Amino acid sequence: MSLLFRKRVLTLAFPALIMVALVAFAGCGSTSTGSGDTTSPTATSASVASPTVAATDTTGSTENQVNVSNFQFSPATLTVKAGTTVTWKGVSGSHTVTSDAGAPMAFDQSISQGDTVKVTFATAGTYKYHCSIHAQMHGTIIVTS
Repeated sequence: MSLLFRKRVLTLAFPALIMVALVAFAGCGSTSTGSGDTTSPTATSASVASPTVAATDTTGSTENQVNVSNFQFSPATLTVKAGTTVTWKGVSGSHTVTSDAGAPMAFDQSISQGDTVKVTFATAGTYKYHCSIHAQMHGTIIVTS
């Protein structure tokens, strides 16, 4: 390759490289603090209790954990004792952990990859839930006395 040709290629390519770099860095500096929501979920009935919800899991424990990935909750059914906190871990994608109508307690939290959502189940019962974004995703928490 001649020196003149190399110089012309660099002269033409440099502005394009600058534009790519500007676009790549355009999202930097965002003030977003993540998708974990630490507010109390909205109850759908006056008789349901508000769950305890936290956005992060600092213990690293996988006991009573449901992984949210590949458009499924895993395990799909989890049995725990009353007073247990269940953690949903976002392994892939963006989803919700939303109680079905008629569940003993209402909860509705968004969860994205890397996030966790915790709900403490104080009352025995069967808590069916789903992802409101992906209709095929369903799970059940069975709480025993």
